[in-house]
Amino acid sequence: MQIVDSQMHEIGPRLAWENADNTTRHDVLTEIMLGWMDAVGVDAAIINPGDAPWLMTAMAQFPERLAGVFHVRNLDQSDVEQRVAQLMTTPGALGHRHTFGRQPIDPNGSNGREKFKADAFNSLFAACQKYDRPLFCSAYGATDLVGEAARTYPRLRLVVDHMGIAQPPLNPHVPEPWRALDDLLPLAALPNVYVKLCGAPVLSDQSFPYTDVWPHIHRILRAFDVTRVMWASDIGRFQGRIGWSNEFEVAHGTYRGKHNYAEALRFMLDTDQISESEKEQLLGGTVRRFTGWKPRARPKEF
Repeated sequence: MQIVDSQMHEIGPRLAWENADNTTRHDVLTEIMLGWMDAVGVDAAIINPGDAPWLMTAMAQFPERLAGVFHVRNLDQSDVEQRVAQLMTTPGALGHRHTFGRQPIDPNGSNGREKFKADAFNSLFAACQKYDRPLFCSAYGATDLVGEAARTYPRLRLVVDHMGIAQPPLNPHVPEPWRALDDLLPLAALPNVYVKLCGAPVLSDQSFPYTDVWPHIHRILRAFDVTRVMWASDIGRFQGRIGWSNEFEVAHGTYRGKHNYAEALRFMLDTDQISESEKEQLLGGTVRRFTGWKPRARPKEF
């Protein structure tokens, strides 16, 4: 089984780098990423980078293991389509990502919702549809907007990140977090909407193997089928290891649902809740087919 993590960020080391240049930082960062992946048995990963130049170099060095989805900044500029088209020429650049739900700088998501309603994202939606570029959407509390985009742009392939559920540690724990699925599941009627199954362990009331999350995951699988659901760890977020600054101190200590990379994978890989063929789809098959990426399997000695 070839395992692909469909979302990671840079796992930045907690070190003082006063005397290090960017080349050294980038080399160390690449080694750390690959080391984490090797340690748990992940063959390949799709990175959403904060440091795009680092990922461009790393993808060129390890095209069989690392790929990326990239934010398109400054959507009010007139060259959005040009930038989307240009990124298509970069090997390993598989698509784009954007946020219009709740986030630390927009806690209730009102700013993103206002921009959406003002058509601020339409240039990105149109360009991704034109060039058949997948768009991954962080849309906490705004999955209805993903549905609107999917209906308006029926050939635009959209992924709802994190199951559309705001999750600790960057968001506070709320009672009955799985109620957000009531907004997500109707989107299964739209064939161009997919789901990233990410962060389920942090929503569990139990320890590993998080058995209590499976009734909720089964709801997602019944609605979307395994062919439209892809596993991701987003482990940097849960470990507080995103980028060089590690600015998310809330993730460094103990919090409800904290888990490590191995637990993020093994609760799915070792379960008897789904079949082996379903695991093959969720843990790599869906995202490879969705993005068209063909990473090379790791040598068996790993």
